[in-house]
Amino acid sequence: MLNRVFYRTIIIVVVALCILIASLPPPDASAAASSKSSTGTESATVERTTPDESGDLTNQSASETSMETAIETTSIPAALADFEPDTPSIDGLLWTTTTDSMMGGNSEATARYISPGADGSETAWEVVATNAAGFPYPWSGFYLDASSLAPADISNYQQISFSVRGTPARYRFMLFTTDAFGAPPTIEFDVTQDWQSVDLMLSDASAFNPDQFMGFAIVTPVGVGEFTFAIDNVKLVQ
Repeated sequence: MLNRVFYRTIIIVVVALCILIASLPPPDASAAASSKSSTGTESATVERTTPDESGDLTNQSASETSMETAIETTSIPAALADFEPDTPSIDGLLWTTTTDSMMGGNSEATARYISPGADGSETAWEVVATNAAGFPYPWSGFYLDASSLAPADISNYQQISFSVRGTPARYRFMLFTTDAFGAPPTIEFDVTQDWQSVDLMLSDASAFNPDQFMGFAIVTPVGVGEFTFAIDNVKLVQ
């Protein structure tokens, strides 16, 4: 039990770091070009490069590739959560919050059940989030932690669907896998104050490897502000 808690804590820290990387502004291409020209040479090739903006790790060394072995994956059911009191939770899935506090920021997020939910359901899950000043790229939101099942295989699903309402803004849906580190594959979507159904194609998440699934996050836009948003009826769709 203690090992599982420790492992989840490490995963949550890693997820927070990945979200931070995704929130950073793109690098200045002109500055990079200037630096290259001034030195007259490029950096030597290393075994594994820094992750690009898509979160994909490139230039994996041949020795690393030869050491890879097949890892058994876990299947995940299509219905991830409807947040109804009489629906049992799926073993191995943990719904939690994520904020920049893991990186030294001051943002806060509190999750709670609300009633009614979407489409006449009894309850939904809501996050009350405060993106606070004092951190360059504040964020807050929630995270579905499937790390205890990782790597999980969701390659037979085409999209993720959920109902959402909240503070009107453009939110970010981020996917996390066991084989990538850096800015996670991200899909942006708009939220309104009324319940709406959102269907996101997993293929729109660049460099996402569905058979190495570890979890996903829905987080606020970058910037200071108060955000409240609720989700319901989260499911994977073939």
